Amino acid sequence: AAASVRTEGWRGRGPPPQPALPNRLLAAAYPEEGARGGGGGDEEDARRLAMIEAEAELGVPVDVAWDWVTAPGQSIFRSIDKLAVRRVVQEDPVARTRLVEVDMTIRWRLLMLTGTFANRSLRFEDHAAKEMRFQEAPGQRSIWRRFDGHWKFESIGPQACRVRMTQYALPPRVMPVPGGIRGLRTALRGVVSGIFNDLVHASDNWAPAGEAACNGALTALGAPPMLM
Repeated sequence: AAASVRTEGWRGRGPPPQPALPNRLLAAAYPEEGARGGGGGDEEDARRLAMIEAEAELGVPVDVAWDWVTAPGQSIFRSIDKLAVRRVVQEDPVARTRLVEVDMTIRWRLLMLTGTFANRSLRFEDHAAKEMRFQEAPGQRSIWRRFDGHWKFESIGPQACRVRMTQYALPPRVMPVPGGIRGLRTALRGVVSGIFNDLVHASDNWAPAGEAACNGALTALGAPPMLM
């Protein structure tokens, strides 16, 4: 298994895409914010917006990979220093969907520099479709003007799946890291690459529960609910 990560600017593609979560979900979590609406941004935002696309084919059942990203348990992601579920906003056992708010601290690296940034996000999980959308929560101090995206998990065999993630990130006017927009994109691309490399590593070391009990291999214990 191997991961592919690509970073592109949105310039030349037209207006920026709409944020990942619709207003009705924002309104459920933040009534005072969700009613405001809002689009993807203006021409200046389109010039500065970064899109990061990542994909990996893993040698595990799709439910195992999904649990690594969404289920409570021990995290497999080394770039996530802290993650906590603040509250469950909505949950529908019949439709198998859940809307949760999470806090996390993400570690980044750029050349010889390292640092962390805190992020509070709202995440909508569709456990039937194996899709998850996330968006930074409004009303907080953040290094981003926009931070959202989605995950998609597809079964491609009894013990194989494809995982895709698209991340949109709009940096602030004043850059918090050296190198301007390019430096911030590079740092975020490194975070996404690390997450997908960790997925590949977990897949390479995975074994069904019966075998894992004998050889100590990684099982589908899952990772803390997370966004990226």
